[in-house]
This record gives sequence, structure tokens and C-alpha cells, in this order.
Amino acid sequence: MNYLLIFFALPISIIILSSVFVRILKSPISIAATTFAIFFIVTFAIFDASFLIATFIYTILSFISAVLTKLIVCYITNQSSQGINLSENTAASGLNEKTQDTINIGTRNNICTFNQR
Repeated sequence: MNYLLIFFALPISIIILSSVFVRILKSPISIAATTFAIFFIVTFAIFDASFLIATFIYTILSFISAVLTKLIVCYITNQSSQGINLSENTAASGLNEKTQDTINIGTRNNICTFNQR
């Protein structure tokens, strides 16, 4: 087996593909299950049974990278939804020269969960 492929190329591709597919599937568990299924087939089709240990490690790596990507995206979307909107309204007393600043801070309407579709 080529050690450069096993220890460098495949883990990097797993991290990148898991990060991309979490945006499509929105479920880290399904991404890890898909990764396991693909590498389980590849284990016995191309490699031997010793590659099965790497399959479990790649599955765990896929799940961790998908969860981290999901959390980072949720954090970014929550931060951008909490923008401060400033609007100047005239005072209720009818004085046009006096203004009242209202500050509306966005609520967390887009709380991230792992089971959204």
C-alpha cells in the first residue's frame, strides 16, 4: 500500500468532501455512514482486510469534520443574523428636531440543529 495515499491524500480529501457534503445533506451522521459504506466497499474490492482499520479512522474523521463544519456555518449565520439595525424615528411629542434612536438587535431565529432538511 502506498503510505502517502493512506496518510495524506485520503484524509485531506475526506475532510474537504465532508465539509462540502454537509452543506448539501445537512446531516453529519449520514455523511459518516456514506463514507463508511464507500470505504468498506473499497476495502475488500481494492485493498485487503488491513485497510479496514483505516476505514474506521476515515469514518470518524469524516464525522468530526462534518460536525465542525456544521458548527462553524451555524456560528457564522447566527452572527450575521444579529446585525444591529439603527433607525431614527421622530419623537411622539411632535418635535421634529428631537429624534429617538431605536436599536433592534436580531434574534436567533436560525438556531442550528443537526436534523434539519
